[in-house]
Amino acid sequence: MNIKVNKCRIPRKTPFVTSQARQDNVNAVIIQINDGEHTGIGETSPRSHINGQTLESSYNDAVDWAYSITDPLKASYNTLPTSTRMGIESALLDLKSQQ
Repeated sequence: MNIKVNKCRIPRKTPFVTSQARQDNVNAVIIQINDGEHTGIGETSPRSHINGQTLESSYNDAVDWAYSITDPLKASYNTLPTSTRMGIESALLDLKSQQ
């Protein structure tokens, strides 16, 4: 299995402003899990004012997880922060749905 973790920051044309924060960019961590035939893709949406994660912390958590496992389909990810866990689970479910 091959796991890729990438971060992306896309500038917004117009900032998104709420009472809690202003977002000038869309931040995401993209997780791809490839079994040699299929690729599952998941995305995290780190928001420090909502889930306590930043783009960097979510990226680092996903990379650390990817390096610490041998089989993503059998590995635990339940102790990871919510945003990172969601991205990994989405990638695994996407991969599983293609098999």
